[in-house]
Amino acid sequence: MRTNQNAINLVATADAVAKNVVGIGTREGYFNRIVELILWLYHNDYTHLLSNQCKSALEVAIATDTRNNRSCKQVSARNCIKSILKKLNSKDSNLSPVKLASEGDTAGDALSWDVIAEFFDTKQKIVQVDKSLAMEFKKKLDDFSMLNNQNDGVDSDETIPPIDVVDNDGQVRVAVRLEASTYDGFRSAICHLYRESNVKMPDEMTNCFSRYIKGSKRINLAAKQTLGLKISEGKSHMTVAVYEFLCKTMFQSRRPEHVFAHTFTVLDWNLMKRAENVVDAKIAHISFSNDAMVFMFSKSKSQQDGAEEYLGPWHVYANPQKPWLCPILAIARFCFMYPEVFTGNRPLFEGKNSYSRYQKVFTQLLHDHSRELCQLGVEPSDLGTHSARKGVGTLVAAGCTVAPPIISICLRMGWALGGVLGRYFKHGDAGDQSVGRMASKMNPMEEDYSVCRPYFDFSNLDSAVDRQSQKEELDKFLAEHLPSSVSCTSLMLARELYASICFHHQYLDEHLHASSPFRDSPFFKDIPQNIMERARIAYPWDATCDTPIFTGIPPHASLLAKQRELQNELEMLRKSIGTIIGDELNSRGVGCTEFYTRGIENAIKDLENNLKTHYSTIVQESRQKHDELLQELDNALNGYDVEEEMDLISEDCGNESEFLVTPDIQQERSKRRQDEAMAITKRRKVTVGVVKGVLTTLPSDFKFPQSLTARQLVHNWFIGNNDRHIVPYRRLTSRDLKHVEHGQEYRRKMCRFMAVVKHYGKIEGCWIEKDPTQMEVKRLWETVSSKYLYRLYCQKVNVSRQNTGSWFSLLNRMIHNGAFKKARDKCKSDEEWSKSIYNEDNVEKYIATDD
Repeated sequence: MRTNQNAINLVATADAVAKNVVGIGTREGYFNRIVELILWLYHNDYTHLLSNQCKSALEVAIATDTRNNRSCKQVSARNCIKSILKKLNSKDSNLSPVKLASEGDTAGDALSWDVIAEFFDTKQKIVQVDKSLAMEFKKKLDDFSMLNNQNDGVDSDETIPPIDVVDNDGQVRVAVRLEASTYDGFRSAICHLYRESNVKMPDEMTNCFSRYIKGSKRINLAAKQTLGLKISEGKSHMTVAVYEFLCKTMFQSRRPEHVFAHTFTVLDWNLMKRAENVVDAKIAHISFSNDAMVFMFSKSKSQQDGAEEYLGPWHVYANPQKPWLCPILAIARFCFMYPEVFTGNRPLFEGKNSYSRYQKVFTQLLHDHSRELCQLGVEPSDLGTHSARKGVGTLVAAGCTVAPPIISICLRMGWALGGVLGRYFKHGDAGDQSVGRMASKMNPMEEDYSVCRPYFDFSNLDSAVDRQSQKEELDKFLAEHLPSSVSCTSLMLARELYASICFHHQYLDEHLHASSPFRDSPFFKDIPQNIMERARIAYPWDATCDTPIFTGIPPHASLLAKQRELQNELEMLRKSIGTIIGDELNSRGVGCTEFYTRGIENAIKDLENNLKTHYSTIVQESRQKHDELLQELDNALNGYDVEEEMDLISEDCGNESEFLVTPDIQQERSKRRQDEAMAITKRRKVTVGVVKGVLTTLPSDFKFPQSLTARQLVHNWFIGNNDRHIVPYRRLTSRDLKHVEHGQEYRRKMCRFMAVVKHYGKIEGCWIEKDPTQMEVKRLWETVSSKYLYRLYCQKVNVSRQNTGSWFSLLNRMIHNGAFKKARDKCKSDEEWSKSIYNEDNVEKYIATDD
């Protein structure tokens, strides 16, 4: 079979296809549980159940951990076992690290249920309970004959060992079993080991697993009831109040990682999907349909084969009333902060461990705001990344008396219907639209529930030419700021998202942190006014021809919208009727005699005519006197030195003399000077002021934004922020930064970074010396970054987040790779010297390469 030799082969092998029966994340979870079992076998005199290869490899790995003082975490040992598990092959059962089948007649040389049960007994947790409750539950276990030591006729009180009280409230520490789901997870992992090794699990072990897990559920429920433990299993659901608090906190935060976490949380809530679906979201699978944003996914946990009803489309709706909860605004802010997201088929969230990064940020957020969460009635430890999914499911299904169809809720959350339900109930757009609008956290009992997402409206322009011109200007503005490789589809997506930025611009400006990196994004600062004023939202009663079609509105909300429309019409009708009746009554003189009405009108007309005649007479006389005065002035000035007089007048005026300068003239001149000065000030690009006794071009509260991306730094280096009166960074001097905390240090590092950009920009002939345009800055960055910066200084590191990473990280890579080494003898190797900007041979080499 012929293949394209120039194409990268991404066709999976037969073995890879066979192993893909289990998802990567699920397989990793199985491996972690099997690792725990194998380590327990090794440390508890069950090494005869391990294969010789596993035993020898573990001995070396554990010795390595002991030598490196890592005995507690056993990092090397765990990695060793995982490497063995990855080699599992159904064609060779001997590759299994655990002996699963007996050899010959020996029954004790294979994994058995008794060994597994002993391992399960070690899975416990310690809790503090009342001593009397602990003794009561101990007796229950005796009554159920669940203890290892039976009573043999001895009274149960005598079998209870003495329990030490650990505090003054009578609380004691007791060991209780873990949740039944923990043991169920180990059962699935052990079954996976049998299946991958192509060994049939004994029927007796299968039955023992079932009985054990059922018994665990009963005992756990009895323990919770008797000891007063937490009833619900796993993490608690996230209430609406907690969701709003967390979103608002992240929305207003200065930390760039909270921009990512806020977008992730809002999408996790509105999509109602598992976190892995949010992690795998691709920008190419996001679009707009009518008034909703639409997502598509290739699979879900319950449907790994990609059943059509679980693929989408999944509709997400805006919430203009609460911008910190609006998913469209969240994605817009994230994408325009990192515009490289729009290029190619990139994931929405760059990086190999986006979910782990989100878990870390989310956990830290809960810890930092534990006091506020406790005031909301929630323990931070009870919340997890899965809590949002539980919370939104509860809100949509039971948060209102007019809930969406339960089938649509189940399909959106990825729950397999199974059986007859799965065969007969399929995905429907109307049902999912209703779910999506309910998940947006708008009140379905109010008329504003029918709101449309922000969009650009050009309908009030009379001319079709003007409308087309405005649209082209918008597209041109976006094209100048977006990367050059953005496709037409991505440009259309960016245009719809940008409407949310423009519509909420004032809210963002008032509520974003002063040091938020988004403030320095070219998509937020200095937006043309004619573009910003076109962004609006609409309701069914004030929609225009440009308004997207309304979807996902339930019947009662449609009636509320219709009622509002009728109220508006009645109000307009009332006003128009009052105006018409008033005009008609006035025309007929109702309320007074017609004689007086006509007399008043005639008197007004006569007065008007008399005033016109009098005004004409006065104007004519004034002109005649004006001509006479001019003639007298000409006669008086004959033979007089005019230049000398003008010098004298100028000098006198400069000395503020009263000669020929009346107070009225002086006041008029002063007013004119003030107006001219104000006009000049408004035309200025920046302002200058005194801060702490030093003249500076920066505002008194200026701080460099944290974690600017490299692209944002280059943009702000050349282009300032007119709205905030901030000059381009390259024009800042040490004097300007005396009042800025760590300002001098920031400036020095920025100069070093830009020295590298300048070096390679001059090689490519795209360095900018004068005031640049947006397109020139974009061309400089795209040329230098792809061809030099990332290729030379980021080869040996994880560059999966290079577009969303800080410019500090890239600067550190430059320093580490010798970008600023000034001589060859200071470099470790020729390779390091070749990356130095002080190596003049590089210029000739790169120019020769281009030639």
